[in-house]
Amino acid sequence: MDKIHAIRELTGRRVRLRPFQKSVSRTGRTVEGIDDEWIVTEATDVFFKLENARTGHVVGLTYDHAEGPPKDGVLSLRTLFTLEGEHITIEPLTNPSSEL
Repeated sequence: MDKIHAIRELTGRRVRLRPFQKSVSRTGRTVEGIDDEWIVTEATDVFFKLENARTGHVVGLTYDHAEGPPKDGVLSLRTLFTLEGEHITIEPLTNPSSEL
């Protein structure tokens, strides 16, 4: 199954992301390795949306951000999320497979 179809099948379901996300606290301290659940809230032919089940952060991504189809409830991305306050930063990984 291709990744677009596989991600679309997950609409309304929870997934975990790889790589783990980072979070920056109000004091500026960075916490790495956060393994939150994310809900696939929407998936069209062009993009999909994820919502962090704990924080409520929402991000829309095109399918080229996904490494491949999800496996065992884990969606491997070619990007790293950093949560800071109400904002989310998306950073591209230079060599995604080696950082997962």
